[in-house]
Amino acid sequence: MKCYSITLETYWKKENSLFLVMTTSYIRKIFSAVLILLAASVRAQNGLAILWEPEIAVSYDVTPLYSHQFSVEKRSGILSDSQVKFDVMQMDFAHFSQLDIMDNQSIALGLMYRSRELFEDDSDEFRLTEQFSLTKTNESLRWGHRFRAEQRFSEKPLEHRFRYRLAADLPLKGTRLDVGEAYLSATWENLLSVVKSAKPMYAQRFGLDIGFLIDKNMTLETGVQYRLEDYFNTVLHELFLFTGINMEL
Repeated sequence: MKCYSITLETYWKKENSLFLVMTTSYIRKIFSAVLILLAASVRAQNGLAILWEPEIAVSYDVTPLYSHQFSVEKRSGILSDSQVKFDVMQMDFAHFSQLDIMDNQSIALGLMYRSRELFEDDSDEFRLTEQFSLTKTNESLRWGHRFRAEQRFSEKPLEHRFRYRLAADLPLKGTRLDVGEAYLSATWENLLSVVKSAKPMYAQRFGLDIGFLIDKNMTLETGVQYRLEDYFNTVLHELFLFTGINMEL
């Protein structure tokens, strides 16, 4: 009986390792496919806009289960209507308060102020965000589900937005991320925007990032995100270039 138990345990470990290898290989193939699609989109879309968004985020724990995060983000236009430019479009100032309700689940409340009037002929915006997150980990591969409801206040009519994001990340070396090592992450997000007396707007976002663990409290990330906005009405194609620094105090 003991021998059978050991054999069964060994078999389970082998099966789990095989699943991890296959999943990791599959994720990397997805990364390659996304890159090819993004490159093809840049060449094929005449109306494609390319934008750059650098961000700095600082977070700290108030208690073991409760934390704050503050971030500043800038958006600049690089390419629009086949013209190369570098114009600042907006600045975002955001705060999130997060409460861990289980080991792999959390809820959060976010506030954001978007400054546009200083840079463009558009109104500023204040945004409220309610969030629920769920993560699952299998060896080195981590999956994340994020649900958000947002209320956007500006001179325009009140906009309600509902978002779901699926994310996956894994270290490029080994099963654990160590200081000085890199990791890959991919995201897919669905958005629904609802405004009174207007048609609903649907959007899809596909992202690919590479990050580096500089030290145990700091990461550096860079990546791309392809956005397909309002694809049932007037389709808008956007390619975002991201850079970000995340620090934990």
